[in-house]
Amino acid sequence: MEIDENEAKIMAAGKWYRLEIAKDEPLWADVHVEDRGLARLLGVSSLDAVAGADVVGPPAGWRVERDNDTCRLVAEGASSVWDKKRYAFECADDWFTYGVEVEGSGRIESLHFFEGFFQKTLDDYVLKPGDFLAQKNPCRPLKDWLTGSMAGFEEVFNPEPVTVFRQWLPPFERADISVTSSRGDLGGSWFYTPAPLCYCVRSGSKWVAIGVAANPGENSFVNFEYTGGELFGFRLAYDGHTRVEGTWRSPKLVFIVGDSEYDALARYVGWLRDRGYVPVPKRDVPSWWREPIVCGWGEQCHLARRSGNHPRDYATETVYGRIVELLREKQIPFGTLIIDDKWQAQYGLNRPDVGKWPDMRAFIDRMAAEGVRVLLWYNSWGAEGVPPDECITKDGEPVGVDPTNPAYEQRLREQVRSMLSADEGCLNASGFKIDFTADIAAGPGCHLHQDEVWGVELQKRLLSIIYSAAKEAKADALVIAHTANAYFGDVVDMLRLNDICSDFRSVVPTMEHRQKVARAACPEWLIDSDNYPLSHLPAWREYVEVQPQLGVPSLYYLTSLHSEGTEFGEPEYELLRRAYGAYVNEARAGGS
Repeated sequence: MEIDENEAKIMAAGKWYRLEIAKDEPLWADVHVEDRGLARLLGVSSLDAVAGADVVGPPAGWRVERDNDTCRLVAEGASSVWDKKRYAFECADDWFTYGVEVEGSGRIESLHFFEGFFQKTLDDYVLKPGDFLAQKNPCRPLKDWLTGSMAGFEEVFNPEPVTVFRQWLPPFERADISVTSSRGDLGGSWFYTPAPLCYCVRSGSKWVAIGVAANPGENSFVNFEYTGGELFGFRLAYDGHTRVEGTWRSPKLVFIVGDSEYDALARYVGWLRDRGYVPVPKRDVPSWWREPIVCGWGEQCHLARRSGNHPRDYATETVYGRIVELLREKQIPFGTLIIDDKWQAQYGLNRPDVGKWPDMRAFIDRMAAEGVRVLLWYNSWGAEGVPPDECITKDGEPVGVDPTNPAYEQRLREQVRSMLSADEGCLNASGFKIDFTADIAAGPGCHLHQDEVWGVELQKRLLSIIYSAAKEAKADALVIAHTANAYFGDVVDMLRLNDICSDFRSVVPTMEHRQKVARAACPEWLIDSDNYPLSHLPAWREYVEVQPQLGVPSLYYLTSLHSEGTEFGEPEYELLRRAYGAYVNEARAGGS
């Protein structure tokens, strides 16, 4: 770690970077990687409150605070919202971080890293950002009022999967990593909720990870946005659910280098794990968790396409009995069966629809006697049947269950026991496929029992309740979700790569990307390779071959791809027998 301070500048240099702040230009911090300009960072950041946007000014001057292994570059700054404000770069040999500290009182709307509102810019407009926050149909985007940072990097990598598989973007395009969903950004991005909160930027041959480091319990934001534009920045959206009373320190942005985008991502996660920002799970893996999975949703969709009904209509004991019969007839190896949407009468109560399942417990017990474990599909935020006072509300209307409400938590724990326990009157299932996590409440105007538990923390709260209750009911219960973020490593056993939703002739590259991100997020997770939906038979055949290389094979289709309508023949069944059979032999020999 090298520090140099003279009359002209402050310079901090590690093994791979050099950070310089000129004393006559205290607004800017120049970052170089191997003598290439990575970025000219705006050294100040606006922390908007619900009461109004944070108008900032130049820092009063940077000072150096030295430590044994690190140094801090610290500066005070002006704010229109907060009583005091402080910015800090912390520099070490292999990494550096940036954060904001404020004193005052208010509720946080959003934090703009390396972007800020300046009065000089605002004077050019009649409408001010405070007006923007108050009105629903502004005449221009908020980005227009912000002054940001200058990109020297050539490319931005977003780990959040998107339908069109555009993970690599030019610096002027925006990107989002979110706990909720977007059906508009690049074709849709609900697949991971969320992916690692980290973008990687390329400078020459090196990739620099720029990721969020928030203390456990302080991830109360909905998304992490790369704002793009001519002048870029990063944004965390708090939606007014974090209250400042006194001193508040922001999450940090950590900068760390790698030889590739995936290597940089893994190094970022390793940095978080080493410092206690995310858990490092330790769990025994029962052998049955590695057995091939069959999920009935694809077959439900196929039946619905033929009949014109909804796929939910076919989550029945009759249909799943036929699925198992066909699997046995075709000698396709599997060990886990997922009963999908909608086996329950009401999403929020999770009791079997007796019209579809006259005796679900008997079916599950029969499967167990044949060596098959049954998982139940679970609608994570579905409020159907739940009293409104146990729900998150917006404008007085329920928008999802409220896991911060003690009454709902008790209800949920009782439901989990009822679904998994082997006691009389319970279903004796072996775990859950947790779905629709992207339906989490988001945006301003939402109310819940513990108002400060929001965003990523709200997702973690729900999954923590389900996970702990599941393990109490059945020690080897398997919990599958698609929250591919290290913060969820201790509440998810298997990471599902999620719906493929691709019209490419080969879906292998996009699924390999998802698997690499999942592996970087939590190496201890097993991977559910998924299998739905696929557009045409050649793509499905190719992916079946690749599934065992990515994780646990997962089969959704047994008779036809519902989007294409081509009926399966003996070649498809032979492929499944061969590919899944080879996987099973290797897994049982300890090679998976």
